Amino acid sequence: MPAIFPFFGRSIMAIEIDRNSGVATLLLEAAAGKPPTLDHTSLARLEAELDDAVVAAPTAMIVRAAQEKYFCVGANIEVLKEVNEQSMETWIQAGHRVLNKLEDLPFPTIARVSGYAMGGGLELAMACDMIFATDDSTLAQSEAKLGFVPGWGGSRRLAQRVGLARAKRMFFSGESIDGRTAAAWGLAESFADALAMDAEIERFVGQTQACSAGAVNEVKKLIRDSAFSSREANAVQELAASLRCIQNPSTQERLAKFLNRRK
Repeated sequence: MPAIFPFFGRSIMAIEIDRNSGVATLLLEAAAGKPPTLDHTSLARLEAELDDAVVAAPTAMIVRAAQEKYFCVGANIEVLKEVNEQSMETWIQAGHRVLNKLEDLPFPTIARVSGYAMGGGLELAMACDMIFATDDSTLAQSEAKLGFVPGWGGSRRLAQRVGLARAKRMFFSGESIDGRTAAAWGLAESFADALAMDAEIERFVGQTQACSAGAVNEVKKLIRDSAFSSREANAVQELAASLRCIQNPSTQERLAKFLNRRK
């Protein structure tokens, strides 16, 4: 039976780990008919869930909503009512800390985006390694419409995914794009209807599980750090990662099996 770690707040979130497949699911859920949102309480509990996930060490994690209409629409309205100069610093710092933890998880993370992913909700999705969007999804960084800017790394992550010009277009206009456009721009890896998307995610996760978890972890860190390091620093980092890999019993076993097959 899956292990369930409940997350209670104005939105409900839970991590379930399938003991058979080893895949974790972070489920975003809200009251009936309401979209998942984020507030101080939910961020704190999400941080605790991510810490637990590191200990549980699943082979991959899928972040998805319980309903198809919404993925996550960002800040809860109560946060917006209370925001001021004093509370803004805590809000921004908390969001960065938690989404950076999501980004730094040592296993592959996939955001399955269906319906609306807006503002902080899209920032949550972009903190995952990959976004798979359904054909009815709507994605936007619409903060400028309320007079704000993305506050949880969205200005960095969106530009890295779609390029500076397209990121500026989305930021400056606040316009939304559909799943097809998101895939064409590189924001999403692909788009399809819900059933096809679930099958594609399952296939991809199976491919990652056939690889060395240690190697996947190492290359995930290399790719993340390459955005901030020089070519020379990247060479040093790749050497260190390669040495850790060759010391890993899994790598030695895989290499021996490969070499024996070649005889």
